[in-house]
Amino acid sequence: MEYNSYTIMSKVAEAIKDTLKSKYQIDFWYDDRTLDDKDIEGIIVSEGGSSDSWGITVQTEDDQGKEYTMDIGIRMKEIK
Repeated sequence: MEYNSYTIMSKVAEAIKDTLKSKYQIDFWYDDRTLDDKDIEGIIVSEGGSSDSWGITVQTEDDQGKEYTMDIGIRMKEIK
């Protein structure tokens, strides 16, 4: 496999998603089956990237029922 900025960022994004899923039970909205009051509730609502950035958006709520979106961004810049 040839690595470029896009493939490197996608690998890092996969590691972030794996952590969200394994540690916090946050998964893509269409795969989430863990909504209960025992942990952080949230779903990944979008993900996407380009040659210099990658983003993951998580929708979650706190124990008082306030809803939030959390944007996780990865930026990559060539050193010249």
